[in-house]
Amino acid sequence: MKFKQPRILNILVLALCFVVTGRAVASDRLYRPSWNSLSTRQTPQWLRDGKFGIYTHWGVYSVPAQGPNGTWFAKRAYPRRWQTCRTSCLATLVLAGTLSGWAAAEPVALTEPKRAIAQSFVDQMRAGVMECQLDELLRIPEVWSLTPDRLDAAFAVPKGVEVKKNPYFQWMTVARTRAVFSKHPYTNLRVDLTLMDRQLAVEEVVVDFLNNKLNGITFSLGNRGDSGTMTAEEFQRRFKLCGTKINAALVVHPTAKKADLTQGLLSEGWTWVAPLGMAILEHNPEANQGKVEFLRLKIAPRDAKGAFAAAFQGHSMAAKLSELPKNVTKSENGDVFIKDMPMVDQGQKGYCVVATVQRLFEYYGMPVDQHQIAQVVGTDAKTGTNSVAMAEALAKIDYRFKTHFKIIGMANHDQLVEVDARKMTVGKNVSEDQFSKAIHRHINEGIPLLWGLVLGKYPEDPPTAQQTSGGHMRMVIGYNDKTGHLLFSDSWGAGHELKRMTLADSYKATQGLFVMSPTVH
Repeated sequence: MKFKQPRILNILVLALCFVVTGRAVASDRLYRPSWNSLSTRQTPQWLRDGKFGIYTHWGVYSVPAQGPNGTWFAKRAYPRRWQTCRTSCLATLVLAGTLSGWAAAEPVALTEPKRAIAQSFVDQMRAGVMECQLDELLRIPEVWSLTPDRLDAAFAVPKGVEVKKNPYFQWMTVARTRAVFSKHPYTNLRVDLTLMDRQLAVEEVVVDFLNNKLNGITFSLGNRGDSGTMTAEEFQRRFKLCGTKINAALVVHPTAKKADLTQGLLSEGWTWVAPLGMAILEHNPEANQGKVEFLRLKIAPRDAKGAFAAAFQGHSMAAKLSELPKNVTKSENGDVFIKDMPMVDQGQKGYCVVATVQRLFEYYGMPVDQHQIAQVVGTDAKTGTNSVAMAEALAKIDYRFKTHFKIIGMANHDQLVEVDARKMTVGKNVSEDQFSKAIHRHINEGIPLLWGLVLGKYPEDPPTAQQTSGGHMRMVIGYNDKTGHLLFSDSWGAGHELKRMTLADSYKATQGLFVMSPTVH
């Protein structure tokens, strides 16, 4: 096995983190890149008082010592580079490290201003609370010139700090078509997202790009699932503060947006359409009576497309059934798939049905999000992922959002069978050939399928790491007749846009195969 120098450097930096701090906590002591300085460390009281623990006698911490009892790894891996590696490592001032997946290091060569910025960043990560002001994302019309590159630069990690992922935001797709700012990028870190000079707290921000141009931004200003119950007073404060800001930015009076459940329009509020741009401030209809489920702000340039365009035009859906086949693409390797499928990351919320349906509805151009979908599904959003629970949840969603729900097949005693979506009665068996033809027919029409299965029983490419067993819902987006594969996508963010499993294994793994197609022709 060959080892590369960057891997050793990472190990050494992490080792020094533990040598310096004893554990991942902040310290007032400043250590220098010398053994004399490091040797002044104090054993933490928690270790002295501990009555039980595991102590590793020999490990990565022994590598920097260059002694006779633990340096064979580095010496034998690349002996000619070891001295350079050791010198480089000791020339680094270790600032912090945690077991949750990040390590920060600041080269001594940094200038004082940059050192201060890096130190502040690391101090916030140590404390487990960071601040991220998002006012520039609400600066209209300047924000319309935002690109993926500019977003990366505006919210970059300070120089001198190394992290596995940017705690401010994450890209949902490899193509950088969607970025999400969230409050909990790590399990032990909270990021306080704010707007309007810290007057307005934000739960989540989704920034969407189309053809490398900004297509729109969605600010979640509160939802019961993430932030708990919002008082009527706090709802009115946020609503009025945000409305005043948009009035001033767009220089136009808003028009009322009314909910219409018969047309699949489940929110109400105010809409602004002006030469400078568009905005919509919306909430669930019951919010004015003190039952706040969500409060959301969307802004977009005048040439916005898809769900953003539908939201400002008062439509429940932007896509037409007859237009969907245009989204199907064919590759030279035989892949036939639906391109540009929106991506979300179900994350710790963990309900794959809601996340998958949100992606499907965004693809159809429907201006809804997971909070509205979860509100409709109700308690099913936090309970079982067996095929019956999935079907019942999808039937509830179908009723409200003006789509046609159909069950291709559900597992019954290890056999896929037809099921009536309304009566939930069992019909004839569904063969593998029928399973395959249903997938081909809908994909060719540009309609993705919702696929419920049990993970871990059959191989897939690439192998899954997020969830290795149990019930799960994913989206079927294509097929490959040359290789005999089904193409699918998981709602786990970037890197999960297109995966594959053999059609034979897909059939055997299936617990439920469902279709929700738009009713607008």
